[in-house]
Amino acid sequence: VAMDDSTAIANTLHGFFTWYDAHVEKLGWTRFVDDSTGDHLTLNDAKLGEYLADLKSSGLVSDELLEHERSYFKACARKWATEDKDEVPSGLSMDRFHCAMDYIAPYPTGKVTSVVTADRAEAKLTLTGEHGEVFDFKYELKKEGGKWLLSRLGCETGVE
Repeated sequence: VAMDDSTAIANTLHGFFTWYDAHVEKLGWTRFVDDSTGDHLTLNDAKLGEYLADLKSSGLVSDELLEHERSYFKACARKWATEDKDEVPSGLSMDRFHCAMDYIAPYPTGKVTSVVTADRAEAKLTLTGEHGEVFDFKYELKKEGGKWLLSRLGCETGVE
């Protein structure tokens, strides 16, 4: 029996966050941000490629998301070129996938609602904090080869 789209989308998000939480230490952005080159941070393209390959290994992200992430970090690097490397670097003040500075609630089990239009979906992950506060995070997914994959993060960081 085929899974309905809303269940498959929820499974993709929950599966990704289960994978991500297990790999977040290895994935850390510090591995592709180089602070050894003078007064400004730079982007190490080879290490960024390794980071993106590690994300792809989850089996839950689309090439579209990987290309967006590559573009995002290149845009960050353009800003870093004018920033003192001892300041918090543009675009890196929060976790891009959790869309937060601090882990709020269990992303792998949060409530997921979605709106599907053909092979695209907008999904909302709703989490409840320890004091009952509610947080909504938006993601985009696309269906490739019959499987829903994460295609865009909804996190606004001021760098695009």
